[in-house]
Amino acid sequence: MAIVVAAPVIRTALAELRRPGSARAPWAFATNARALTAAALSTAVLGLVGMPI
Repeated sequence: MAIVVAAPVIRTALAELRRPGSARAPWAFATNARALTAAALSTAVLGLVGMPI
């Protein structure tokens, strides 16, 4: 799970080092409550569906 979270963060950090200010576009959803809620709900549903019983 940590790798899944860390990969986009590292990719954004490297892009930011190459072009300062470029990190705003990929993370713009974090300021949109509707998009953030949809992402959290999707993550929860996929986590429950994929969890072994």
